[in-house]
Amino acid sequence: MLIRRYIYLVYPVYFSPSLITILENHDKLDSFIIGEPKMDYINKVMDLDKEISYSPGSIVSKIIYKTDHTILTLFALDKDQSIAEHITPFEAMVQVIDGEAELVIGEEIKLVKVGESIIMPATVPHALFARKAFKMLLTMMK
Repeated sequence: MLIRRYIYLVYPVYFSPSLITILENHDKLDSFIIGEPKMDYINKVMDLDKEISYSPGSIVSKIIYKTDHTILTLFALDKDQSIAEHITPFEAMVQVIDGEAELVIGEEIKLVKVGESIIMPATVPHALFARKAFKMLLTMMK
């Protein structure tokens, strides 16, 4: 039986009905829900690639730092997974840790790969498609 569930990311994201992320595989839901960050990341040297693992056919996310002004979230997307188009009210920086993905920002398509970064503008629709298994650190800047 196919169950559709709507997922809202922890940080404020403004969705219209056509932009809501819908998960087709309800058994993967727990791997997508974002929990509260662990404060044991403060003053710790990290290998970001090892801080998050891939899950076949899924998107995994993990908040590693959160304040009123900044949220750092690690994402691991298996090959061919995507984050649906959405809009945020503030800038966000993507730092690629592994793999490569297509980012659609407004009308432009950007290919990003390991070692590269891009800052996405506020209030511009954006989406992501993992061409290969893909990990990133997303920095939301309020």
